[in-house]
Amino acid sequence: MLSPRYALPVLAVFALALLPTVWNFYRCLPVSKDHVTITLHKSLAGWDGKCTDRKARRIERIFRTTDWVERVYTDKSGRKVTLFAARSYDGRPFIHMPERGILRTDWIKRTHKLRILKKGLDLVKVHSVRLSGKKGNVWVSYILLCGQETIGNPYLFLLRRFPRLLLGEREPFTLIFVYCREEENPENAEQAIESLFFPAVDCFLNKGS
Repeated sequence: MLSPRYALPVLAVFALALLPTVWNFYRCLPVSKDHVTITLHKSLAGWDGKCTDRKARRIERIFRTTDWVERVYTDKSGRKVTLFAARSYDGRPFIHMPERGILRTDWIKRTHKLRILKKGLDLVKVHSVRLSGKKGNVWVSYILLCGQETIGNPYLFLLRRFPRLLLGEREPFTLIFVYCREEENPENAEQAIESLFFPAVDCFLNKGS
């Protein structure tokens, strides 16, 4: 049992440990509303994009941001891939299985793989996910950025940044999430995603997030 004379110092230590969490995740800061729309090109590597009819209210509720866009991209052969991108100072909805908020379907099996790819002098961490369910399979590739750094394990990332977060350093998180239902491109769903995913990522890495 904790002695009463130690109670206040212990509570003070716990409060200090919570400061970065409160500062970075629960204090709402605005982001530029049109940053993602402007940064993400409507035409990417031969793919032409058209906005979906997704409801803004749902995205704002789930991801806590107004700076987002979702487009269906189509190439000259008729292949279709959907791209969702959002930006916020609150990274929690991006970190915890973002497919839950984006894909309105249930799946029976989820396979996740982290790939580390070299682009120039940088190492880019790409999350590859395959979802299997009653309505078919969905292929997903997504990347999570904080500033210009890509995030693999978000918990290790936050632990490593703890001293800077404690000092109140703030950088927005950006999620770039590309997915394709297997029935739309049954023969090369994964390849179709890759063809669009990396040009989209380059938009944000070149211009900043």
